[in-house]
Amino acid sequence: MPYTIVKRENEWCVHKKNAQTGEAMGDSLGCGATEKEAIAQIGAIASADKREQASLRYVERYGVTD
Repeated sequence: MPYTIVKRENEWCVHKKNAQTGEAMGDSLGCGATEKEAIAQIGAIASADKREQASLRYVERYGVTD
């Protein structure tokens, strides 16, 4: 899922990006005091998404959760 960073007053917030308009959509997925922190937040979100997808593939393949 593509993400975008929006500057709001004194913080930089990460949002999902609307694929058609390119604009921020929905609630913030996290904010940071700097743009660099918001970029790191996107990295953390992407990493968590990859772990979740790998876990789902494991469950589908082996039918177990632990």
